[in-house]
Amino acid sequence: MSAGVHSHTHRPRTRPRRDLVPRAIIAGILVRYSVWGYLQRMVVVVSALLLIALTIDLIKQGEGVVKEMTTREGTGTVQALVYFSMLRLPDLAANLMVVSTFLAVLWWEVQQNMSNERTVIWTTGRSPVQGMAAALILGCLMWPVQFGLDVYLRPLGVGQQIEDRLGKFGRWFDRTRINQFQWISVGDDLLRARIRYGPPTELLDVSLYRLTPGGRLKSVVIAKKAVPAGQDTVWTFQQVERWDPAPPALNSQSRQFTQPDSRETEILYRGPSVASRQIVLNLSQLWVRNFDIHAELLPQDVLRRLSQDHPQDYKRYNYETWYHFRHARSVLPLLVALLAASVALLTTARKPTLVDFAIIFLSGYAVHVAVKTAVSLGELGYLPPLVAAWIVPVCVGTVVTLLLLRASRRAR
Repeated sequence: MSAGVHSHTHRPRTRPRRDLVPRAIIAGILVRYSVWGYLQRMVVVVSALLLIALTIDLIKQGEGVVKEMTTREGTGTVQALVYFSMLRLPDLAANLMVVSTFLAVLWWEVQQNMSNERTVIWTTGRSPVQGMAAALILGCLMWPVQFGLDVYLRPLGVGQQIEDRLGKFGRWFDRTRINQFQWISVGDDLLRARIRYGPPTELLDVSLYRLTPGGRLKSVVIAKKAVPAGQDTVWTFQQVERWDPAPPALNSQSRQFTQPDSRETEILYRGPSVASRQIVLNLSQLWVRNFDIHAELLPQDVLRRLSQDHPQDYKRYNYETWYHFRHARSVLPLLVALLAASVALLTTARKPTLVDFAIIFLSGYAVHVAVKTAVSLGELGYLPPLVAAWIVPVCVGTVVTLLLLRASRRAR
């Protein structure tokens, strides 16, 4: 009987449900409270920075945009400014999203420390790593936002400004302006022509200077027009004249040509004219269509094709760097959110001083400078494009890990 009573009154011990701990961290009230605080401040910071940037933009470009749209389309002033602002917002937001995330997280964390809320939270036994859950969630939310701005919305907005010939991009990259001669390096050769961007793409009033590897002028091809011949690097020159060092016949017409890259001159002799001639050039038709447009403004598919197919390395580096950096920059809001929260741990046990604020802001500014430097080195070919794009995110992730390890040791 006693055994029966014992069996009913003493229940076997059950092992703790450890698998519920991570779920409790993510879904806890504190995490939801912190994420909501982050998002509120994110909206305030993004709105303020966009308002300032857009105001400066409209001061510089608004008058010209209104005049252009009013003259060309009869659009009202307010309608023109609203339309132009909508086109400018993706470009401005793409460049401000990383710094906005850093400032929003920093604002919340410093506020928590100054009100001693963070100290009370640590006394409950939560580890610093658990305190990163809210920053991790915010960073994951900003990840697709940054990627969507860089890959889709920003190129779309800039492309529409170019098509409508509005603002600085419409003025710099006007595809209808064909009266200006451009000098283009094609392998060892130099090409001078006016570009009709099309479609179809055409080169007008072409002068092709054929150079030796040492830079000496060996021949000149002059044509009325050059059009794509179907293959990417083959062009059909029309109404062609060729000038060579040796006369093809007696009494051949001669002409003095100046070296494109020096003041030296060469006497060349005119050969027979032909109606058309196909010439292989290290010149991508896709690159000509997007001539002079910076890589960061181009659609992602164009970047991918130019980074893979462009025959000249020093130009391909530019496109390849930005193709990879768009993927890397989409991770930066997550990393700077964790960085801001980690650096704020340095002031958990006390109210932050001016030195603390200086360290925190300098850490964010250091990331900004490092990103600009790495991308510039990648564009110029001093760093491999993949390394240039990812070196800063990897370094920031390493610093965050070290700061969390240090904070965890201090909390024990």
